[in-house]
Formats: sequence, C-alpha cells, structure tokens
Amino acid sequence: MQKGCRENTDPFVRHPPPWSALRSSNYGFSLMQVHNATHLHFQQVAAAKEEVDDDFWLIKNSHGPMGREEKKKLKRHGTHIPHDYCHHESHCKNYHPNGHL
Repeated sequence: MQKGCRENTDPFVRHPPPWSALRSSNYGFSLMQVHNATHLHFQQVAAAKEEVDDDFWLIKNSHGPMGREEKKKLKRHGTHIPHDYCHHESHCKNYHPNGHL
C-alpha cells in the first residue's frame, strides 16, 4: 500500500530539453522573491522533507530593449514566449467577456 496521491500526474517527456538537469516526481512548492528590477531569487522546496531542492538567482545585467544580436541568441538558445501567448483559454483575454484577466 502506497501513501499519498500520485495518480493522474503528467508524465515526463521522453527527451527533455538540454536545460532540464533534474526531473523529480516529488511533491513540493516554489518560492520566488522579486528583490528589485534586476534580481529574482527562486527556490524549489520538497514538501515531505521541508528542504530546499534547488536555489538560484536570476540577475539582469543589461537593461533596455533587445538588440538584433540578443534576439538571435534568444532564438538559438532560449525559449521565446510571444506577448500574446495563452496556455489555456481561461487565461486569455478573448475568453473573458470584459477583456480582463
């Protein structure tokens, strides 16, 4: 007999992207602190152990709009998400009668 609730979880993709260093099916939660316009601190906490599994900072070193070279690098190495991207209809402006989220 197994404790907990593991049913109906999303399966892992067979070939994860190169930035995926570790995949875990453990339950947990994330803590994200936005310190200012340039610094964001992120922690992934394992619920059962109450321990931090991952901890990192995102730091923006340059400011202003992206230049041509930055856009090329993003297309080649990053994940571009369009401004009008909608991952579920309930989060889209067209879904809401008044146009607000």
